[in-house]
Amino acid sequence: MSSRSQRRAAARSGASAPAALPLVLREGSELCFRCGLCCDGGLFSHVPIGDDEVPLVESLGLSVYRSDDAGDRLAFLLPCPKFADGCCSVYAERPRTCREYRCALLDRYQAGQMSLDSCLDAIEQMRSMQRIAEQELGLPWGSFTELRLDEELVRLEADPIDADQSELAAMVNRNIEFGAANFSRQRPPLRGAGVDRA
Repeated sequence: MSSRSQRRAAARSGASAPAALPLVLREGSELCFRCGLCCDGGLFSHVPIGDDEVPLVESLGLSVYRSDDAGDRLAFLLPCPKFADGCCSVYAERPRTCREYRCALLDRYQAGQMSLDSCLDAIEQMRSMQRIAEQELGLPWGSFTELRLDEELVRLEADPIDADQSELAAMVNRNIEFGAANFSRQRPPLRGAGVDRA
């Protein structure tokens, strides 16, 4: 019985209504620590950083480069070498960009719009889509990254269109759309038969 139904029943019976349930603030780390998709290179190829973060990022042993993809900003490449065994090994000292990144799943979870189990299901679905992409692209298991996807898209764009590429492009588009909807991944979908980028 919902709390509203309990209050109505209590009012009809003359009993006092149960106290309202306290609002539970969801910090989010219980979700982030079980995901890691923003760190493992599966969604993003790099992490843009500010000029002021360069000393910290370099002190963590990460290589900084100027990224055309990040609007000629400084960045470090993903997968992050500090992400090991599903955890950030420099969590307390991680760069500001990493601390401030919030995916759509985290926002929905913290707003109470999605349960932890629903979020974990979405994460598992994204990982499954990445494993399927690896199989379809002929990549070794566990090697799917945004950089590998970029390489394959360049190859697809250079080859003549055929039915296999059309199916592959559809699969890539599903991956892109799901990533954008749930993890705020920004990548234009493939158009038409799947070989022209929007």
